[in-house]
Amino acid sequence: MAALLALSAPAFAADGQGTADQTPKSKGSSESVAVKAPIVSSQGDDLVKPQTVTKESQQATALNSSRDGAYVRQTAESYWTSERMANATPIESAEQIADAQAQAAAGDSIKPMDEGKAAPEQVVAKPMAPTANASATKAETADGRVTNYSQTNGKVFFRNATNGKDYVCSGSSVTSSSKRLVITAGHCVHGGGKNGKWHQNWVFVPGYDRGKAPKGKFQAASLRAYKDWIDKGGNNSAVGFNSDVAFVTTHDGTSGGKVNEKVGGHGIIAGGSWTFGVDIFGYPANLDRGQAMKSCSSKTARAQMQSWYFYTVQGCNFEGGSSGGPWLQSYANGTGQGYVRSVTSHMLVGRNTIRGPYFDQRLAGLYKEADGSR
Repeated sequence: MAALLALSAPAFAADGQGTADQTPKSKGSSESVAVKAPIVSSQGDDLVKPQTVTKESQQATALNSSRDGAYVRQTAESYWTSERMANATPIESAEQIADAQAQAAAGDSIKPMDEGKAAPEQVVAKPMAPTANASATKAETADGRVTNYSQTNGKVFFRNATNGKDYVCSGSSVTSSSKRLVITAGHCVHGGGKNGKWHQNWVFVPGYDRGKAPKGKFQAASLRAYKDWIDKGGNNSAVGFNSDVAFVTTHDGTSGGKVNEKVGGHGIIAGGSWTFGVDIFGYPANLDRGQAMKSCSSKTARAQMQSWYFYTVQGCNFEGGSSGGPWLQSYANGTGQGYVRSVTSHMLVGRNTIRGPYFDQRLAGLYKEADGSR
């Protein structure tokens, strides 16, 4: 996984210890940026460039999604062949891993959090069942109590615009009025920082299993991420990781229908306690080469990186490819849905520890902007 990304691997020296009675306040900017999802041909020729999306153009994109669906489905099918999906790799590099390991040697603070004070809990969205029949994705092993590998979760594929290579992340469908939203990590839509670019040919495959796309492929119509990630992400930036979450508005799937209709959607909770029982899903490349969905059940704590706080979980053997996977509270095996309270952002190399951003008061605004409801 690698730095950052893909569950990256950055570790930071802490500059102070947090106390249990501190109320988390967002230090990040609530400003976000969205673009029309860029598409290139198999030969790398630009078909759609990443034009900035306004409120009006995003609503038009959603309205025209069905009309444009045939072209989009053709692009998704022609580019993301089974062979190309199988060969896509976690977004990471040896240099990033080495850099993260060097930082880990400098020390990092992990402090379990008691209930203490926390930002008020806000239910941003409630879970919804699919209107079409959905089934669980089979998996050989389950970590903890999970028995239903819900197709509400899935694998993300994209082309890196900087080097032209194909990469993978994880993501999940979330309830929205448009019925088209997918949540993932910020670094799974944009490279972050000065040299970062928007990823191309972004597609979500719910319930992906060993090359199979049981509910079709949902290509991105628009990508939205915090400006803090776009401007300051990458390079093991704590301020970037604080905003390492993104929403993607998708077109109709290659098998027809909107993503919520086909696989339902998780709810979303912002704020709330730093400690909660969590079920984490994703496609870590170190397990079954990332070809099958995996889960990890644990309890979150609070960790400090520099002057920023993050959710942390120890004992989950999730590496590259699991980035963007949902951290679910109140996951129900019967329905296959829960409430997303974070997404996998980065890991600490050699520590079996993964982290995700705290969904602060900005999250509801990002969600509403992505859904085109304001």
